[in-house]
Amino acid sequence: MLLFFFFGLPVFLAATDEKPTQVPISSENFNVEVTGSIGGEQITAIAAQGNYVIGGYSQALAGQQLTIWDVSDLEEIRVVGQTAVLPYNIYQISLQGNYAYIVAGEAGIHVIDISSPQHPVEIGSYTSPAPARRITLA
Repeated sequence: MLLFFFFGLPVFLAATDEKPTQVPISSENFNVEVTGSIGGEQITAIAAQGNYVIGGYSQALAGQQLTIWDVSDLEEIRVVGQTAVLPYNIYQISLQGNYAYIVAGEAGIHVIDISSPQHPVEIGSYTSPAPARRITLA
């Protein structure tokens, strides 16, 4: 079980063999213990797959990157890979297999190959006629 605070709101992600489940929580309903944390200037989007958390991560004056954290040991969360600074903002991340699909507003949709978590690489993009806001994968 993993707990994330996203835009200041607590979100509980329960990983099962079938599918991760996202459930809003409140401190009234759960006894929560912090075992580790990740963060920076701003995490704009986040998704989880297996032992990895993938997020849009901004650092002061450096720009935004897609960053991959290994969360297999919650007491020692560590960065395992990240893209170069991206020329767009990350608003949503959807994962399917070895690919992260990035919603980037006016910059459209971008596809990043995450088959090697240490070396994520953008392999394609689509600039939509209107700003991209959401993506749903089937």
